[in-house]
Amino acid sequence: MIKNRKAQMMLYTIILCTLLTLPIPPSIYAQEDSTQAIELELKKPLDGVISKAGASNWYKFNATADSSYVIEVFNQSLTMTAFFTLYSPDGGILGWSYSKMPYNFTESGTYLVEVEHSDSKYGVGTYSILLRPALPPSVAIHVYDLIDSQPIKNAVVRIYTPVSYTLIEENLTAADGDTTIQLSARGYYIVTVNADGYDDIFGVTSLLDEGPNTRWAALARTGYTGLVISSALVKNVVAPGESNIIEVSVYNLNTTYPITLTDITVILPWFGFYEGQIRGGLVVTDGMPITIPPNTIWTASIPFTAPSDVTAYVGVTSAVSYVDFNAQAPAWRITYDVVEGVGLQEIKTLTTADIIPELQESQGFRTPLVGISLVPITDPLAIKKLDEVSVGIQDISSNMEKVTLTLNEVTFRVGEVNAELAIVSSRLKSIISSLDDTNEKMDEVNSKLSSSDNKLASISSGLTTTNDKLNDVTIQLETVNREISSLSSHQQETNSKLDTIDKQLTTTRDYADNLLTELFGDLRTLLLALIGVTIIIAAVNTLYLAKNFGLMSK
Repeated sequence: MIKNRKAQMMLYTIILCTLLTLPIPPSIYAQEDSTQAIELELKKPLDGVISKAGASNWYKFNATADSSYVIEVFNQSLTMTAFFTLYSPDGGILGWSYSKMPYNFTESGTYLVEVEHSDSKYGVGTYSILLRPALPPSVAIHVYDLIDSQPIKNAVVRIYTPVSYTLIEENLTAADGDTTIQLSARGYYIVTVNADGYDDIFGVTSLLDEGPNTRWAALARTGYTGLVISSALVKNVVAPGESNIIEVSVYNLNTTYPITLTDITVILPWFGFYEGQIRGGLVVTDGMPITIPPNTIWTASIPFTAPSDVTAYVGVTSAVSYVDFNAQAPAWRITYDVVEGVGLQEIKTLTTADIIPELQESQGFRTPLVGISLVPITDPLAIKKLDEVSVGIQDISSNMEKVTLTLNEVTFRVGEVNAELAIVSSRLKSIISSLDDTNEKMDEVNSKLSSSDNKLASISSGLTTTNDKLNDVTIQLETVNREISSLSSHQQETNSKLDTIDKQLTTTRDYADNLLTELFGDLRTLLLALIGVTIIIAAVNTLYLAKNFGLMSK
C-alpha cells in the first residue's frame, strides 16, 4: 500500500511539473469595440472569454496580397460554442465558421475577426483563437476502370491552371491506381487523365481545403460501336457419345471497317466440372485470326462430340448455351490536348479496340446456341432398356392371341346386340316421326309467338311513346304547378295589398264623411249667417228707402 501511494505521489508530481513547464498561451479579454481589437500574431494562440450573453470579442491582423492564412477557434469550456466572422479592411464580410476557415487574401490590409457565442441569448464560455499559415493543398487521385472498378496502372494525370491552361504537374498512377500531386495554393484546377486503351476524361476540380484532397477518376474503355448479326445452330439431334456440328455465322454490318475474329468460345449446356476436368466449353482458334470485310457474312462449322457419361439435350434455345465471338475492330479513341493560352482540344484517333462479348452482347458478339435445351430426351442406358422392352413385347404378343379369341366371342354377342338395336331403331323412327309432328306444331306456336312478340314490341313501343309523352306532360304539369304556386303567392300578396287598400279606403271614406259632415255644418251656419246678414241688409235698405221716400214727399 505504501509503495502504491509513493508511486501515485510521484506520478502526480511529474504531471504537475509537466503542466508548469509547458508554454501557456496568454489569456486576453478582447474588447467588445472593434476599434480596440486585439492584435493576432502568427502561430500564437490567444484565450478569450464571452462573459456576458450576446457579447462579442474583436481581433485584428495584417495580411498581404496573395497570402493564405487559416483562422481557428477552439472551445475551451463545455458551455462554449464559438462562432467567428472575418471582415475585410473596408468592413465587408468575407466568411464565417464555427471552427476553422482558410482564406486566400487578394489585397493587403488590416482584417478584423469577430468572435461570439452561437447562442446570443444565453451563451457564455471560454475559447482560444489561432492565426496560422495555410498548409499547401495536394490532390490524391484514384484512377479505375469504369466497368470492373479495377485500378489502372500508369495512367497519366495532368493538372493545369484554369485561366492560362498552363501545365503545373503530371504523375503516373501506381499499381493501386493512386497518385498524389502537391500544389502551391488552394483554388480551381483543370485535371486530365489518360491511359492506354481508354478514352481520356477531364474535369474542373476545386481544391479549397488545405492539405490532402481526394478525387476519383473512372475511365471508360475505348469501345467498338458497330453492330454484327450472329447466329449459332445445332441442326441434328444430340445424343450421348455422338458427333455433331454447330453452324455459326457473323454478318459485319459496318460498311466502312472490317472486324477481326481472334477466337470463338462455345458454352454447351453440360458445361461443368466432371472427373477432374471441365467439359462443355470449346475454344476455337484454328485458322484464326479471321478478318470479315465490311458488309460481309462469314460462316463456319464447329464440330463437337457429346460426352457419353452425361445427359445430352435437344430443343429450341438453351438459357445457358451460347457462343462468344471474341474480336478486334477499329474504334475512335477520344483524347484531349491542352494548349497553353488556348484551351482544351478534343482529338479522335482511330485505334484497334478489343471486343468483350459479355459486355457487347447487344452489338451481336454473343449469341444463344439454338438446338440445345435443358430438357433431357436420351439416356445413356437407352439401348439396354429397349432390349428389355422388346422381350416384354414378345410376351405381350402371345397374350394378344388369347385376347383375339375373346374378341371373336364378343363380336358374336355384339351381332345379337345389333339385332336388338335394329328393333329399337324402328321404334326410334316412329318416335322421331311423332317428334317431327310435334316440331311442326311447335313451329306454328313459335310463329304465333313471333307475331305476339311483334305486337308486344309495337305495344311496348307505343307504351314507351306514351310514357315519354306522360313524362313531358308531367314536366309541363310540374312547370304549371310551379307557375300556379308563383301566381298563388302573387295573388296572396295582391289580396293582402287589396285588404290594405280597402282599409285605407274605409279610413279615407270615414274621414271624408266626417269632413263633409263638418263642412255641411259649417255651410249651414254660414248660410244662416248669410241669411241673417241678407235680412239685416234688406231691413236697412227698406229703412233707407222709406226714409228717402219720406223726404221726397215733403
